[in-house]
Parts: sequence; structure tokens; C-alpha cells
Amino acid sequence: MVSRILIIEDVRIMRILFRDILTRELRISDDNVYEAENGRQGIMTYKRVQPQYVFCDIHMPDISGIEVVKQIVALEPDPAPNIIMLTSSRERRTVIECIRAGANDYVSKPPTTERLAKILNIELPFLNYKYADDPKKAVKSTKYADAREERNTNLDIVRAADEKINDEARAKETKVLLEEIETFKALDPESADDLDVREIDTDLEALKFLKEKYVAKKQLK
Repeated sequence: MVSRILIIEDVRIMRILFRDILTRELRISDDNVYEAENGRQGIMTYKRVQPQYVFCDIHMPDISGIEVVKQIVALEPDPAPNIIMLTSSRERRTVIECIRAGANDYVSKPPTTERLAKILNIELPFLNYKYADDPKKAVKSTKYADAREERNTNLDIVRAADEKINDEARAKETKVLLEEIETFKALDPESADDLDVREIDTDLEALKFLKEKYVAKKQLK
């Protein structure tokens, strides 16, 4: 019986995917699934809830998955948790380092229901379609397929929302960048003319060029 599970992962959509599989397809209570969006938060959450299973990403913005494993192991918890690393196919060498540090296993991203069920020792006989002759198991099989389809639809909605947020953020950054470029062009028309004849590929490089020219001239005065 799985008690508590902690997911340490900085990518929001991946946390959503894990929670969805765990709660909807593996029937784990939503109250028993905890999330952390970085390594330090993960360690604090681990200390607070003492989960039975920890799914931890290897690469995170603050501290690495290896460091998270080492810090959890250093706590000498009793009973010790099952630590499973979340990895891509290009990180096998790092996975070995994590296992040497104290991790128990790994899961490739994105995860599958079957793989998580095996790690959590949850039997899923209804995933085997050879039981389609059994009406009860056939119903379960259909429910599983429907749940997966709905999950994928929900993930597409989340991805679209994230892409929209990212597009809006990039548009805002571009607008600010162009405004800064125009400001420096007005302050130093000579450098602005020089910019027009140079082969500069990006707006960021153009802004850097204008700033450096402007600062250099200010220092000469």
C-alpha cells in the first residue's frame, strides 16, 4: 500500500503528468501526492511529510538531483524512502552517480502508467487486453483508455496555456528591448548611423553595441 509520494520536478507540466497518472490511473489518493518545484523545496517537503517514495528530477535550477539524494540520505531516515530519479535518455551516466549516492531506481520522462505501477508495486491486470472477454475487466480496460485520452487532452490544454504565456512574455521582452534601442539611438545618432552599416543579427546585440558606444563616449567627456 503506497502511503505518500513526493515529486521533485521543476517543469510544471511534468508534475501535472505524474500527478494525473498517480491519482487517476493508479488510484492513489490526491492527498498523498506532494509536489516540489525545485531541489531545496523538495528537501524541506521531504522533512515535513516523510514520503515513502521520492521521484526526483536530475537537473533543476537550484541544486541537482544528486545533491537532493545526498541530503536525504544524510538525514538517515528510518524507514529509508525509495528514491527514483527522473531522467532523459542522455543522462544514464548521471543516473549511475545518483544510484551510487543512494537512489534506488530511475524513470525515463515522460513516464508511463506501466512503469510507475511496477515501481510502486501496483498490479494493473486491467491493462492487459487479453482479458477483453471478461466483462468486468473489459470495462476497466475501457475506463483506462478513456482516462488516458482525457489526460492527454488536459495536457494539451496546459501546454497551449504555457506556450501562450511564454509568447506573451517574449513579446513583452522584445517591446522593451526595441524601446531601449530607440532611446539610445536618440541619445547618440552617430552610433545609430554606425549600427545601420554593421552586420548585427539580433536586437540584443544591437542594444549592447549602442550601450557600449554611449558609455564610452560619456567616459571621454
